[in-house]
Amino acid sequence: MQKIGSLRSINPYNPFLGMATTVTRQASQYERQLHSEEALTREQAIRFYTINNARILGCDDRLGSLERGKLADLIVVDTDLLICPENQIAPAQVLRTYVGGKLVYGGDETREPIAEMTLNSPLRLRLLRREDLPFADAVRALAGWNQTLDDWERFLTTEPDGCFLAEWNGAPAGTATTTIYGSDLAWIGMVLVHPDYRRRGIGRALLERCIERLRGSNVRCIKLDATPLGKKVYDDLGFKDEWTLTRWVSQMAPGPTTAPEPGLRSWRATDAEGVEPLDTSAFGVSRQRLLRSLAKQSRCALVLESAGDGIGRLWPAAGRLTGALPWSGRRPISRAGLGLIEALVDRSQGQSLFLDVPDRNAAAVVWAKTMDAWRNAH
Repeated sequence: MQKIGSLRSINPYNPFLGMATTVTRQASQYERQLHSEEALTREQAIRFYTINNARILGCDDRLGSLERGKLADLIVVDTDLLICPENQIAPAQVLRTYVGGKLVYGGDETREPIAEMTLNSPLRLRLLRREDLPFADAVRALAGWNQTLDDWERFLTTEPDGCFLAEWNGAPAGTATTTIYGSDLAWIGMVLVHPDYRRRGIGRALLERCIERLRGSNVRCIKLDATPLGKKVYDDLGFKDEWTLTRWVSQMAPGPTTAPEPGLRSWRATDAEGVEPLDTSAFGVSRQRLLRSLAKQSRCALVLESAGDGIGRLWPAAGRLTGALPWSGRRPISRAGLGLIEALVDRSQGQSLFLDVPDRNAAAVVWAKTMDAWRNAH
């Protein structure tokens, strides 16, 4: 702690208080966050007090991290600083202190060897990296979800500080992503836990990390798509049901192409701005950056100008195709919307086509039920 200006610092010399302040950007006499854009992640805050200081001193070859060949200078704390609630960081207490591998504070007279101690939780959360994507896509496949490696790349490119990997005893165990659509809305997605590591609190820890990150970004509303497997965790964390949807799948064999809708054409790069008002009306906030990325990634992207610039899209997904239309769950699907779906089906080359239909969109549900090629995927 250093004196700055004419005022004396009155904060205690408590590294956990310092970590909490850098993570939350909240002061005791200030209700809101102060410059939340300067907040550190928990890993960054811990490094700030450990390896970074060692580097400043020029002795990071001996100190600052637990590695073979370095001095065993470490502490054992009563709280897992990586996954505990934010309000438990500052009051964390040191249970034991080791210098050069010798116990100098805490513990009992047995002085058990450091190698036999459980120093922290087997669960560790960190940022997702590109080298983690093969695992991420493998656990996605085990869950039967239809995203692709291109989708994982997009999540990571769009929110490099908002995608997380959970490790259990050093092995990858789960994933979660966040997508921020401005200050009004953010989405949590790809919350996946490998079957070998379920029922250990990993999914909840990933969700809490995502929520912490989004709250630190001053996002006012956080949403997600709940699967039956994870719904209880979402409910326990305060998420509320908005509406349900049903996934429909078509495995239509290639046949004669239907007559195209008037005004139907392929997507152009300049269409993103024209489509944005329709998509914003359906989704609630602008997704122009996402639309551009999806159109570029898609195998087939269509625009129906006569319908006010609707958009349909397809992209390859491990031998099948996935399609989407941004119609609102509050409004019945129009003839133009159905025309876009049928045009996408014509271009599916006989591969599987998935369509998520809000259950409250009665007209769309009736249409799906009456189409012989579509069946309920659940």
